[in-house]
Amino acid sequence: MQEDPVAFEEQILVLYKQHGRMHLVPSIGDAYLHPKPSDFRVVVVGINAYLSDMDYGKAPDDVGLWFCGWWEKLKYRYYSNAYTETEGVAQGLQTSPYFRGLQYVSDPTGKPCLYATNAIKKFLPRVNRYAKTISTELLQPSTQTWQAELDLMAEHGVFPHLIVVFGEVIWESIWKSFAPEYAPSYKHFRIFEYCPCTDENSPVFHRANRIRIALPQSEQTVLLVRLDHPATKRAKRKDASWILSQREFQSLAGF
Repeated sequence: MQEDPVAFEEQILVLYKQHGRMHLVPSIGDAYLHPKPSDFRVVVVGINAYLSDMDYGKAPDDVGLWFCGWWEKLKYRYYSNAYTETEGVAQGLQTSPYFRGLQYVSDPTGKPCLYATNAIKKFLPRVNRYAKTISTELLQPSTQTWQAELDLMAEHGVFPHLIVVFGEVIWESIWKSFAPEYAPSYKHFRIFEYCPCTDENSPVFHRANRIRIALPQSEQTVLLVRLDHPATKRAKRKDASWILSQREFQSLAGF
């Protein structure tokens, strides 16, 4: 169990500071700072955060706290919708045999079980507000930070049980962080099972994976899930209700 929550938070911030003055500050729930054996920990990953031209040009040195504050207050539609969808998946997994004895605490004010970040770890200008502007070159430095982030969570005994990804453009960089043929050599955990949906023609195939990892003193199952971006305008969004209703996902989750 983690002994020094300050050290974990500070080490996370060191990773983010590598992205310069415009770096984000993630929202870190209490289950990551003062973990208990019963915690069901969740990470939510968005694509990016952008600022208006005026704010981007005049942003203060602590601008990263804006991102953290938007998550804490669920100030904008993206954050409130993303929180609701993430909670829906987490609550739906409470009866999974893989997570027996664990509890996801529903609390939109404190969000104790949630760690919220973006695939890109710094604010971008308004021109990058659309996913189609996110190139591999733009994403790569942040992917390296994401992988270091996972390793740090493992080191401190706060590895997530559920990772919810919003948006297709970042999905590949996230799942490849766990697939043995692509993942780096992590220092504090080892991936020994990576299970995608068995039916490649299933709508769940590029939407969910089950991963089994070895930590220094335990083993842990992790479910990796991709939902439609909360701002998607399509009539039938592939959201929490949709993924939970899919037979292939239920199989991955052990139901």
